[in-house]
Amino acid sequence: SGLLLRLFESSFFDVHLAIGYLKTYSTSIGISHYLVNRLRSFEYEDVEFYWPQLCYLVITRTTPSNALENFILERCQEDSHIAVITLWYLQASLSELAQSPSSEQFGACRRLLNRVQEIIFTDPPTPVPGDDTTAADPLAADSKRKINAPLASFVGIGVLLAAIGMPGLVNATGGMIVEQGRRPELLTKSDDAGDIGLGDAEGGRADEANSGTSAASRLRPGTAPSLSVPSLPMSHSAGNLLGSPATSAHHLSGTTLPGYGLPKPFLSRLLLLQACRSQLDLLRSLQDISTRLVLVPKPARLSSLRAELTVLNHGLPRGCSLGIPHPRKPRRKQARVIRISPSESVVLNSADRAPFVIYVEVLEEDLDFDPDRRSNWEDLRRALREREGLAAPAHAAEAASPSGTAPSCSAAVATSANGHSPAATATLPTQRPRVLAPHDAAAIRERIMSEMMALEEERMERMRSDVQNRSYNASTGVAGKEDNTVVMRAVSKDDPSGAVFAESYTAKTARIRAASPFGHLPNWALLSCIVKTGADLRQEQLAVQLISEFGRIWKEENCPGWVYYFRIMVTSENSGLIETINDSVSVHSLKKNAYARRAEDGTQVFDSYTLYDYFVETYGPINSARYRKAQDAFVESLAAYSVICYLLQLKDRHNGNILVDREGHLIHIDFGFMLSNSPGSIGFEMAPFKLPQDYIDILGGFDSPKFAEFRALFKQCFRDARKHAERIITLVELMQKDSKLPCF
Repeated sequence: SGLLLRLFESSFFDVHLAIGYLKTYSTSIGISHYLVNRLRSFEYEDVEFYWPQLCYLVITRTTPSNALENFILERCQEDSHIAVITLWYLQASLSELAQSPSSEQFGACRRLLNRVQEIIFTDPPTPVPGDDTTAADPLAADSKRKINAPLASFVGIGVLLAAIGMPGLVNATGGMIVEQGRRPELLTKSDDAGDIGLGDAEGGRADEANSGTSAASRLRPGTAPSLSVPSLPMSHSAGNLLGSPATSAHHLSGTTLPGYGLPKPFLSRLLLLQACRSQLDLLRSLQDISTRLVLVPKPARLSSLRAELTVLNHGLPRGCSLGIPHPRKPRRKQARVIRISPSESVVLNSADRAPFVIYVEVLEEDLDFDPDRRSNWEDLRRALREREGLAAPAHAAEAASPSGTAPSCSAAVATSANGHSPAATATLPTQRPRVLAPHDAAAIRERIMSEMMALEEERMERMRSDVQNRSYNASTGVAGKEDNTVVMRAVSKDDPSGAVFAESYTAKTARIRAASPFGHLPNWALLSCIVKTGADLRQEQLAVQLISEFGRIWKEENCPGWVYYFRIMVTSENSGLIETINDSVSVHSLKKNAYARRAEDGTQVFDSYTLYDYFVETYGPINSARYRKAQDAFVESLAAYSVICYLLQLKDRHNGNILVDREGHLIHIDFGFMLSNSPGSIGFEMAPFKLPQDYIDILGGFDSPKFAEFRALFKQCFRDARKHAERIITLVELMQKDSKLPCF
């Protein structure tokens, strides 16, 4: 209608409204195409924030329109990070939908997953001189596929006839008609069967040849190949990669520009695909480390982690991104990973898992895909060598075959990988392996672990002897106090997470940069994150999205309510990365460290220590300017998170799930229980939010001006959130449909 179009064209229309109306008008082909075109006009970061919702919308609401699916594929082609996170999210969703393989949601998820895998794992075909279309668009083969779409054809003919009187009609609707005509469901049964047969005969081998063993290892164990391996066009086969080795060897030799004579879009595409695969390799290696740490005894986990990261640094994939931007510095360009600091990593305390914190050295805004840039030449040479290494065995096998037909590409690749292919040896005599061989890596890991375990045992022995020497002092009569010290050390030794953030992040960054071989580079930066396996982080991701949406609402309304948004990247149905909250520590760790200090000083160990005591110790007397500034920060965060806890029904708010930063803000983490689920499936928590005596003491008591300010700010936050309630409800309703998340 005219009113709806006026809303879409108004200045108030944003990404959130576009997603809401995509959900409402998902069955309308015209409206969905218009809304998707509007999505292309919004800021890149704004659209990326709602990327999980867009992927979930495509999966759960199967409609005649393929506008949103094509939009997701376009972004995957343009951005390596978007392609990777889309692949991870779809894999997690597919494993969840595998219980009903005949459902429409499963079919939509599998189809989209196959297309995304085709984008990531399929090298572009050899470019034809003078034709850059195929090199720039890896899915261009779809436009040449035979289709039989009577409805789209009739509409297209009608538009062409009507264009005589209204020429602008073609530009307005032509793209929509073409996209709908290419929709996979519109293929006839016979044509679709023919395409599948061709994919099985040629595309499966091409995928195996192009991706290699590392690409195959990226697929999660337990996923059926038929659910995830796409059928690729015949033009992507390994025998058609770079032509004959003789004609392509000049691209790899000397110090000249790699790929000289090849189209720039083709070379840029190679760099982008390599970034995708390198990021998948890196994250898979980190997840494997976390899985192996679970099998290691707790005292040896830290040494094992640092040994694993040392080995990983030797084979660290080049030209990859971690996927988490620098805190408070959102960038369009990704940061290039150059090193992981093993000595700074630490294993966090967990009963049945082994999450760990890593500090990653990166070069900010350094990862681009310009083949003319000198810093990308080495990556480009390696990509071309990998392609030629796959093409050479195929040509040699085809020449040796009596019938002239190429054998299975998987066998050729296996022969080349084992080093028994004469053609491969002759073509690449000096090619070095990209990563260490498995037996070499295992030997290095064992040697490093044994050395680090010996050092750890030596350190523990020194600590034990030190405690024994000070366990009793008859002259001072402090035997009981020393016993308390031993007790507190025993309590604290299994929880290193509190000590991780004792040093300021600025000081840690400066110290790591001074010791790093890359610290002299001007765009050097340090990122930190938590690697976690054994837990589904999609509910956590939804919770931090909702909290961030509350923060956006209050910022738009000039409300002083304060929340902290940290990124969570889902890498599978049971793993992911969590951005660390720098310069913060949990209330639980604060109290535990205070008890340990009291035991060291010989004071009363088991006297009550509250958060109010910490504020006085850290920020000075209650009348000082520094304390009042921290008090203001505390009030702003307490009011905001209290409203969020009440509206989202956040439960299990113990001191281990609440952090305090250096400015005095409260920050809530760990949202395993929200909305409808509760610990033990028993809704015993009657308080709408947490407001213990510690918080009231910091505010100055019930009758203090700060407590009255807290009450007023709480009401203001609630009113502003109620004004924009539709923004919160839309996100929850969209993710609630057919969801298996515990909170629903």
